[in-house]
Amino acid sequence: MSFIYIQLIHRAQTLQAGATITLRFPLEAAHRARDLTLGGDLAPLLDQAELDYYVPDHLRDAARLQTIGQQLYRWLDGDDRFLTRAIDQHRDKHKAVALLIEQGARLDHLPWELLHDGTSYLVQQSPTAVIPVRWTVGNVPVAALQAQNRPLHVAFMATAPQGVTPALDFEGEEARIVEATQREPLRLSVEESGNLGELSYLLGALGEGAIDVVHLTGHATHTADGPRFMCEDEVGDPYLASAQAIAAHLMHTPRLLFLSGCRTGQAMRGGVIPSLAATLIANGLPAVLGWGQPVFDPDATAAAATLYGALAQGLSLVRGLAETYRDLLRRHAQNPAENRHWHLLRLYARGDVQTEAGAGSVTTALVTAPRTAGRARLTTPQRQSPYLIPDEQRVPVADRANFVGRRRVLQACLAALRRDSPYLGIILHGMGGQGKSTLAYRLRQRLEHHTPVALYGVLDETYLLGKLNNAIQAQPPLEVLNGVGTLRHRLWRAFALCEEPLLLILDNFEDNFEQAAGAPKLIDGRPLLTGATVQLLDDLCFALQKSNEQGQPHRLLITSRYRPIWQGADALYAHQLDRLNDEAVQKKVTRLTPASNAPASASRAALHDRAIAIADGNPRLLEWLFDLLAQEPSATPDMDALLARMAEQETALREDILAAALLTAQTPTLRQMLARGLTCALPVPTAVLDALDALDPALPNTGQERPRATALGLLEATTEPADQWRVPRILAPLLAAEAQPEQALLAATAARTLHTLWWVADGAHASEAQQLELHRLALAGGETEIAQELANALAGRWNRADQYRYREVIDLVQRTVAQTANARLWNEIGYAKNQLGAKQEAISHYQAALTSCPAADQAFQGTILNNLGSVHDALGEKQEALRYYNLALPLRRAVGDRGGEATTLNNLGSVYDALGEKQEALRYFNLALPLLQQVGDRWGESVTRYNMAMVYVNLGQLAEAVEELERVVAIEEAVGHPDLASDRATLARVRALLAKANA
Repeated sequence: MSFIYIQLIHRAQTLQAGATITLRFPLEAAHRARDLTLGGDLAPLLDQAELDYYVPDHLRDAARLQTIGQQLYRWLDGDDRFLTRAIDQHRDKHKAVALLIEQGARLDHLPWELLHDGTSYLVQQSPTAVIPVRWTVGNVPVAALQAQNRPLHVAFMATAPQGVTPALDFEGEEARIVEATQREPLRLSVEESGNLGELSYLLGALGEGAIDVVHLTGHATHTADGPRFMCEDEVGDPYLASAQAIAAHLMHTPRLLFLSGCRTGQAMRGGVIPSLAATLIANGLPAVLGWGQPVFDPDATAAAATLYGALAQGLSLVRGLAETYRDLLRRHAQNPAENRHWHLLRLYARGDVQTEAGAGSVTTALVTAPRTAGRARLTTPQRQSPYLIPDEQRVPVADRANFVGRRRVLQACLAALRRDSPYLGIILHGMGGQGKSTLAYRLRQRLEHHTPVALYGVLDETYLLGKLNNAIQAQPPLEVLNGVGTLRHRLWRAFALCEEPLLLILDNFEDNFEQAAGAPKLIDGRPLLTGATVQLLDDLCFALQKSNEQGQPHRLLITSRYRPIWQGADALYAHQLDRLNDEAVQKKVTRLTPASNAPASASRAALHDRAIAIADGNPRLLEWLFDLLAQEPSATPDMDALLARMAEQETALREDILAAALLTAQTPTLRQMLARGLTCALPVPTAVLDALDALDPALPNTGQERPRATALGLLEATTEPADQWRVPRILAPLLAAEAQPEQALLAATAARTLHTLWWVADGAHASEAQQLELHRLALAGGETEIAQELANALAGRWNRADQYRYREVIDLVQRTVAQTANARLWNEIGYAKNQLGAKQEAISHYQAALTSCPAADQAFQGTILNNLGSVHDALGEKQEALRYYNLALPLRRAVGDRGGEATTLNNLGSVYDALGEKQEALRYFNLALPLLQQVGDRWGESVTRYNMAMVYVNLGQLAEAVEELERVVAIEEAVGHPDLASDRATLARVRALLAKANA
């Protein structure tokens, strides 16, 4: 990268006769230069800019812009073609050349981006573009001259004070930035408040050097006190921030500050008072981007998206701007109504150009190229799942661009979720379709340091524990969570031990109210929570409060159509989510009606207007109605009749009325397909719907109907994974009267089909949520073998020592054995009961397992007998333990189960050790060792050798004990055993005892 330098010799802030500027090549031995006098030649250019350029937008036509650009070029080029020769020297060597224009003498006020050589603008020329940089001489931090070996990190904050118009489409700008960097993603940290103090806190929390770019988008203006950027105060009212205020709040200096607001790069009073961007450079920032006049939202958004896409690929700031100008001009050429403000984008920067490296703040990359060796990976990918609960593919949420109009709600909720908040969480309540789940997802994204734990619908202890077990990775909290004690105390102790704070999300919470005739039961006009739900909420809030007092800021987020009321509800901040305001509705409608779907007739436009009026700001209703309007006339119900009926109904019922009207307009075949599809709670492959269709030979396959149902919102079609379908649950009461096969037959058909696809097919890898759904369907359909198979698999995994999910095992197995039982299920529930301390119940279940175990299955009989011995051993019933172990031993030997045989031998040795028969204990331990070595069970070998060492210590044979402990430590070092540290300490103590004995 190279540069050309327009140096101001006499640094005058106002035009003075006799002052000169010097045009230099890149600094080299020859120091070739050309002097220009500031005087008669420059004054007309400045005056002409005021008359032709700094004018209302509609007065700047393309021809006038080119004329201004050619005048500037001729002035710099001169009769000796100095600028032309300077540029020619770099053609084919660099993709972009920086034209550094030193600040002063109003030079920065000229529109250098318009430089035009008579053929094209210099900023768009290929392969070598010339990019103007308004330059200030000064030092910059060393970090500003070095490319970070990691992905680009942008801090984004939109400012939208209350009462300020026009409304900005900052949601669309954020979404476009993410979209433009999909191939080489950047990390985007978003501050929702619009408040400089909160931005400062975010930058401070991220740390020095973490942020490359700070992007502020909002309104800016010129005031009597100078240029100002319109930020928000603590309550969302306007705060006019000066350059000094902005600089003071940049806790750590970024490489680039992008002020995406009108006139942020425009000086005042004809260039006499520096612009906001120029003043920030004077306050020490390395580089600032601003706009030279008012700019349209789409132009600013397109520029930011292209620029960050280039910077994310490891291009320098100057190279990135070259790509940006080219892209904006290309789009403008295709459609003159778009991106006509390309030339207003201005770069201000600082540095010391005594050497070429001095221009490094703009000529070196912010980050390295994506495939650079050792480059750090992106730790927070920006790709958004389409679901609030991805593992269950449940609750579709709007993407970034389509989630609009909830800024104030986000601000209030984020404040309530902060560490210093007096609340434990928030309740979002309001009519269906308002976007509560999407708002919950957005909050989940913003609390990036919290681990999300999302639950849907009916809340119970088993479901809660299952989700917590999936989310919590550390063993200590898991062990406490699934251990002994009341739920509230287990939750409290587990939460306090968590390494990262949790965000518990209870979505669709209206399912937890008492029901009466298909509606919530009302007491004194308010819906009533079930007793079990209140108890769980009390336990959760107790645990949250206690763990918060211990410094772990876990938070709870509830979304519900109805506001939950119980005694502890005051601990949560409640916010009623109401309709979108008119500005947000317009944003939403713009997204729902791209140019290709714009109404082609006045009657169609009238229907659009009526749909907007009747939806009354409900985003889901807007989506449904506009999807309907987008259909071909032959597939569209009577819209006039539909909208007229909707307008007559109560607002709270509109969602259901719309669904009913849509259903009424569908064919009987489609309605029956939807009714059958309600059998499945999760998205399922096409083959399941086909199999359900085939149950009625009189009905055709509904494959042709599904795309239409999807377009109307009556059927959800997933993209991750592809070709998955789900019928929204809201339709269930509206489809209850549809004729269909028995529910048991539907469930059995779905279970058999999913068993093949999700469980036994090559490469099948069902998620836990899918396994539970398959188990549910199997039980509902009487497919006992499938239910047993899934229950055994799930219980076996949950009973592992690193899972501690014993209560879930009990719930799962109890539901299964109520319909079908086998020895393995009784054994799993016995194991879970034993781990929770219910020893007598464990014995009862193990006995049931033994009774139901086939006589031919000697291997499993041996397992059950060994487990019975373990329970009696733990109860102190040593002789009974010996009896069961001795019954298990020959069975395990008979089937050649050497690992099982070694386990039983080790258990026998432990019992004899406890009985004081040390030599007998050693005999059994020594019998177990070769078997463990044969099967390669090094963990088991370490346990047996440790037991032997402890016997030797009791016998006073310390040398033998040290020898065995040394072997234990060596094994544990090789396998990464969690007891390594404690066993090393034990070895050190025994060695000390041996040394003392030998002294």
